[in-house]
Amino acid sequence: MKHKKVFLVIIAVVFLAYGNALFNGFTGDAKSLFKNNNFYKNPSNITKIFTKDFLMQPQDLTGSYELGVPSYSGFLSYRPVTALFFFFDYFLWKDKPWGHHLTNLLLHIFVCLLLYVLVLQLTRNKKVSVFSVLLFAAHPIHSEAVCNVGYRSDIVSTLFLLLTLVLYLHFKKATGSTKKALGFSYATFFLALFSKETALALPILLFFMDYWFCAPEEKRSFLKGRKRIYLVYLAIFAFYIVVYFFVMKNIFYGKNLFKEVTFLDKCALIVSVFSNYMAAFLLPWKVNVLPPLYVPAFNEVGIIIFLILLIVMLLHRTLTRQPEVTFWLLWFVVTILPVSNAVLLLNPYAFRFMYLPSVGVLVLIAYAVIFLLDFLQKKIRWKHFEAITKAFLIGLCISLTMSNNAFLKNSLVAAKEMIRNYPDSSRPYWILGLEYFERGQHDKAIFYLSQYLKREPRNPFVLDPKRNFSVYYLLGRCHLPYGRRSIPFFKKAILLKPDYVLVYKDLIQVYLRLGETDKAHSVYQEAKAVLKDGDSLEYLKKVIDEN
Repeated sequence: MKHKKVFLVIIAVVFLAYGNALFNGFTGDAKSLFKNNNFYKNPSNITKIFTKDFLMQPQDLTGSYELGVPSYSGFLSYRPVTALFFFFDYFLWKDKPWGHHLTNLLLHIFVCLLLYVLVLQLTRNKKVSVFSVLLFAAHPIHSEAVCNVGYRSDIVSTLFLLLTLVLYLHFKKATGSTKKALGFSYATFFLALFSKETALALPILLFFMDYWFCAPEEKRSFLKGRKRIYLVYLAIFAFYIVVYFFVMKNIFYGKNLFKEVTFLDKCALIVSVFSNYMAAFLLPWKVNVLPPLYVPAFNEVGIIIFLILLIVMLLHRTLTRQPEVTFWLLWFVVTILPVSNAVLLLNPYAFRFMYLPSVGVLVLIAYAVIFLLDFLQKKIRWKHFEAITKAFLIGLCISLTMSNNAFLKNSLVAAKEMIRNYPDSSRPYWILGLEYFERGQHDKAIFYLSQYLKREPRNPFVLDPKRNFSVYYLLGRCHLPYGRRSIPFFKKAILLKPDYVLVYKDLIQVYLRLGETDKAHSVYQEAKAVLKDGDSLEYLKKVIDEN
């Protein structure tokens, strides 16, 4: 196939796999970004991405149902480039979910096209290039990243990372003046870093790509002529480190979000998460809608798959002497490290984290599959055996991805699917309770929020749901029509978070409706002893005076 035909096939596969996502609404984080939030609706907020006001604060996480529509970026970490995409999206599509999903789909297409160019240039093997990119384009492990607009950081960062590598290759291999390509490569490296911190792996990938593929005859004098080039990349890297870790520091890293974790606990978590990722790559029907904050059980099949793949890779390299196999294994190892839980992640296991690492592992899988098919083709001697097998595998991925996309239609559908697959996980019950509360279906909200409290978190490193003041506050609001029944929930919420003004406001109003004015004043005095913000106290005083 000519390159143009390959591009058309890639685009067609992406639309087949993800076309039904255009009918989805805002799910999960996307809902809080575009539906219940004014930040991206106001163009004047663009200037905030260059200030500390861009990062979310603890009060943004608690939210408010009565003090107007909130306005926050949705980012705990500094990712201004992704935020600019969100501003541009809202300018184009406003509140139309299909437009935001179309942007994600188009970005995924651009990533796939760049990946094809990169793999082809490095491997010089069209079979591997086409098959690996089609796997990447259609694999259901990417459904979470592509179908949820709120997770666009992974796609945008990968796009600029691939563009950086492709531009650098053009700079090294093209004849004539190619300094512009190098300059653009610096720019895209900068954009990749400020899209998501996973791009920190890029300097390692670029160095080994340069060493193994761009300098085969000059290994001894490799750094000659490259020092200045690398210094610019390192300067950009150092600038990002200073901004990310010191200037625009994520304040939540300093908070005690986790229980005490032993070294063995952390090792067990790393192995469990890794084994499940590997199972998902080669057994794509294992991919489904994951609950937030979920820790999976150890998957023996995933480890066996990884070992088999590694053996095939070593055998393949021994027989064919192709060094690029090592490069793609390095890609996988380097890019999976930041999401391996070597440093604990609040959300330890999410398929969107595999968007960048999957580049390496899917190229390796493509090598392994083609290697095995070539071997079987000689035994079977059926002319179309290889083509039909590949088409079947791609078709299987497309059908599974389409099915996954349908479960991401909205937060209600997604949460019900989570409960179906992970009934022991507490978080989906919280999501359903919140969804039903926002829809005014308080009885259903009470049921699911109560179920949330009955379950232990499926993440042993975070606090128990019973320590979450939000669920008690929400239960109290659900019980408001029942009057006195809401009081114990509001009191529990105050006990867990005594500085949240809205709980005091609701409790005061309950007592006033019941005609218990003295108790309402008592709650105000309690708030006065805790709240330091004069505006909050004035707000509570106004509530009492108006009633």
